[in-house]
Amino acid sequence: MNNSPFPYYDENIYDKYFDGNPIPMNELSPQAHILTSRGCPFKCIFCVWPATMTGNDPDGENKRTVRQYSADYIKGFLDKLTTDYKFEAIYFDDDTFNIGNKHTVEISKVAGRYNIPWFAMCRADTCKKENWKIMRDNGCKGVKIGIESGSQYVVDKIVNKHLDLNYTNQLVDHLRSLNMSVHGTFTYGLPGETKEQMLETKEFIKRTNKFLKNPKSNNFKFLIPISIICIPAFISTFFGISTLITKFFLSQKKIITSVILFSLVFSIIEYVRGIV
Repeated sequence: MNNSPFPYYDENIYDKYFDGNPIPMNELSPQAHILTSRGCPFKCIFCVWPATMTGNDPDGENKRTVRQYSADYIKGFLDKLTTDYKFEAIYFDDDTFNIGNKHTVEISKVAGRYNIPWFAMCRADTCKKENWKIMRDNGCKGVKIGIESGSQYVVDKIVNKHLDLNYTNQLVDHLRSLNMSVHGTFTYGLPGETKEQMLETKEFIKRTNKFLKNPKSNNFKFLIPISIICIPAFISTFFGISTLITKFFLSQKKIITSVILFSLVFSIIEYVRGIV
């Protein structure tokens, strides 16, 4: 990988990539979304990337590996990006940026040379606690952390993530003490998950936010998994008009609008049921 050319950036669209989390990335544009590694060793049931994109392990039966770019490669890449383009933020969108202490520290120190705020997709338990401060000292303003559920049973037995929620809660407090923002991600509606377990997620978020002095330093959200393919199928089935798919769902704008409306209705229903 370290002998490969740097990814191509089209001058007409390079500044169109945007992610509003973790904050304050929502206030920074344009953003450089890059990878410092490929692959992930974990086998969370909802994640398609290591199963199909980087691991060729769709059934989760084989060992999954991680390949990490060297610090020299990332330095050369960032040299080019900061010279040719005027990025206001860097987002390391690895499956898990902070796998291993050596990689985490080396890439953090490289990123710290450019005086540009940066952010990363991380896991709570894959590096030493002191490395988060090294990240902060080198310009990291916030991280995303996949927590998935407030139920330890769901995290271990359904998601197959095996993440200690008590430790994660303590880590979130530690990151706040470093003045880093935290965007936690959760999922409702996993196979076999009960309503009571969904409510545990809601309570976990409440507990984590209980002593939050600055609401902007924390942003815990959850995802209700709905396949985009189900949206036109649902509407078509409801109205009994198969051609509705081709007549209505033609533009990207209309597809996005339908997803938003469907998700809104679904969320209202779940709110009434007392889950959201």
